[in-house]
Amino acid sequence: AKFSGISARVLWSRNAVVAQLDKSPHFMIRVASLWRGHLMLTAKMRMSAIVRPRDADETLAAIQVPIKLIRNNNPLIALTATFMHKIDINSPILGLLPRSFREEHGMLLPGNKEPPEILRVICLLETFDGLFQTEVVSHRFYTTMQKEKKDAAKKSQRHKNNSSN
Repeated sequence: AKFSGISARVLWSRNAVVAQLDKSPHFMIRVASLWRGHLMLTAKMRMSAIVRPRDADETLAAIQVPIKLIRNNNPLIALTATFMHKIDINSPILGLLPRSFREEHGMLLPGNKEPPEILRVICLLETFDGLFQTEVVSHRFYTTMQKEKKDAAKKSQRHKNNSSN
């Protein structure tokens, strides 16, 4: 006998974006239903960030911090839905904003401290498939450019060290 379950037919945005909305920066991702003609009902999105405090040593394990969404429930996704988080001084992903932007908009932490390093953002979408009458779950990880830049810098430094030998 062959068993198969219903898989979530969800298309996630390739990149998460940070954009101004109502004069405030917002972290946004978009999802779309790939099932033609049927609906994703009672969709619920959960997000969290994997962060490492700036003052921590390299051996400290990163921690997972929940990200509060403007609206985490969507009663119906027929085509697409955008889920947003307003980035403010208390946001766990404040570090996504350039320091110059944070200075200009009064979003510096007390003591001029740097926000935690954001390693990745995890998104989990739970929804009810109206056609198959079952719950489906889909997830996506977004890696930040900070980590990619840091990894590229390390790789470049190793290359320099190897070529100078």
